[in-house]
Amino acid sequence: MPTPSISLRAFGRAEDLDIALDVDLLQADRPALVTALLDRCGGKSNAAFWWSRPVGVRIGALLRLVALTEETDTLGVVLRCVQADCGERFEVELPLAELMARAPAERDARGEHLRIALPGGRFATLRLPTGDDLRDWRTQPHASTADAVAAVIDTLRLDGDLQPGDAAALAEAIAAHDPLVAFSVASTCPACGAEDELPVDLEGLALHRLAQRQRGLLLDVHQLASHYGWTEEQALAVPPRRRARYIALIDNDAGGGLP
Repeated sequence: MPTPSISLRAFGRAEDLDIALDVDLLQADRPALVTALLDRCGGKSNAAFWWSRPVGVRIGALLRLVALTEETDTLGVVLRCVQADCGERFEVELPLAELMARAPAERDARGEHLRIALPGGRFATLRLPTGDDLRDWRTQPHASTADAVAAVIDTLRLDGDLQPGDAAALAEAIAAHDPLVAFSVASTCPACGAEDELPVDLEGLALHRLAQRQRGLLLDVHQLASHYGWTEEQALAVPPRRRARYIALIDNDAGGGLP
C-alpha cells in the first residue's frame, strides 16, 4: 500500500482548475498530467519527486486522489464482452482499498530490483519503470514497435544476457511486481456467460474521473459567481456538500427553504 508519508488532499481547489484535464486523454501527455495532479495535491510540492516514483506508485497515488476527491471506496468501470457474437457492455465496481494495496510499497519500490529467470538457465535483473522513464520514452521516436520494446528493455535492464524473444517474460515479471500498470479483471459476461480476463486502464480511468470533477467544479463556480458574485476561491472554499445545497437552491429558484 502507498506509504502514509505520501500525503494527498482532495482535488478541488481554485488552483486545481489550471491543470489541463480538458483534453483528449488518448492523445494527451498523460505522464505530465499525472505528475501535475500529484504534485498539486500532494504534500511535497516537488514534481521531481513524483517523476522519480515507480509507475505503480504513481497510479496507486492517483487512485487514492480519486477516493479522497469523490469520498468513495469503489471505482466503477464499464467492461465490454470480447466474444465476437456478444459485445455486451456491463459495469463492475472495483474496491479502491484493494487496488491501492497492490501498488508497490513506496519504501521498497525506490530501490527494488527484479531478478527474472529466463529460458536456458539465464537470468536478468531489471528495475521498475518510473515516471521519468515514461516521459523519456514518449519523446523518443522509434521506427517500429519492436524497436520501442527494445528501448524500454534496454532502459530497465541492470544486468543479464537478453535475447529478442525474452520481451514477453520480462513484461510478465514486471506486471507481477507492479500489477496496477497492466491491470485486468476476471469477469463473467451477464449476457452470454463468457469468462474473460479484461484489461482496465486504471490511470486513464482515474484521469477521466478527475476531469469530470474539474468540469463540475467549473460549473459550480459559474453558477455561484453568476448568482452570488463569488470569486473562484470563495466558491470553492465552501465545502462540497454545502456548495451542492447552494447550487440546488439556485437550480430550484427556491429563494426560501432548503431543498
